Amino acid sequence: MTAFYDIGRGGWGAFGRSTKDYIRSFMNYTRLGYDVIAFIDDRIDTSGWRGCTVVPINERWLMEKTVSWPKIGRARAIMSSDGYRRMVGQRIDRQYPENVHPEYNMINHCKTDFLRIATCMVHDHDDMIAWSDFGYFHAVLHNDPSVFPTRPIDSTKLAADRMNFFLVHPPPISVDNILRIVVEAPEIFTGSFFAGPARILSGEFFHLYQECLDELHSMGTTDDDQTIYLMCYLRRPDLFVLHGMNGSWPRALYDLQVAVSDDAATTDNQQGADHQ
Repeated sequence: MTAFYDIGRGGWGAFGRSTKDYIRSFMNYTRLGYDVIAFIDDRIDTSGWRGCTVVPINERWLMEKTVSWPKIGRARAIMSSDGYRRMVGQRIDRQYPENVHPEYNMINHCKTDFLRIATCMVHDHDDMIAWSDFGYFHAVLHNDPSVFPTRPIDSTKLAADRMNFFLVHPPPISVDNILRIVVEAPEIFTGSFFAGPARILSGEFFHLYQECLDELHSMGTTDDDQTIYLMCYLRRPDLFVLHGMNGSWPRALYDLQVAVSDDAATTDNQQGADHQ
């Protein structure tokens, strides 16, 4: 599962990324044999894409079909408020997307909506569905073909009955003031890849996520999805299995690859070097 909606990131300076960058990154998925459901901006020509089910989206679709995107007015009002601007002024000065672009936050929150809708497209609600960012190969593996995965995920490495998330650092046992997390922005949860059974994604996890998002907004602040995942975990740790937490940004698609023999791995690595 993945998605792309053009929110104008190509003009964001140091945090910019063009639509071509995103599409070039996404095309690496098509070489790995996944069954991909992709929610794609209907202004993008997908006629030549192979190996994926494309669901065209636009702003009207987001307003009508998702729970998250209609909350963008609240996020925009928060970002314009004096209290928010005082709280994260230094981050605004540095133009961090999650502090200046409500569209960035809300399209990240829509990941849970896309997953909920995708569960209606699978045959069995015990099926595992994974979210992987459209720009994963560019952002996480830095567009370096030598470290791209060349084999699909081994799903047995994931817990089949809970949400599987990949972290940079272990989460705190509790957070007395979630606003401090918004200001300090520690690297804990990542949203580039996560997976779980369809029934939990569309049920418990989806509703928990929306509750935490509404709670954050009720505090007069907004953030991207990483803070919401932490809030969800602290409220329902029993719903999660955590992976990684070694201080490095996790490379889930690479680390979860199906194992091969040493001889095959040597060949595989060479193919990876020639991947693009």
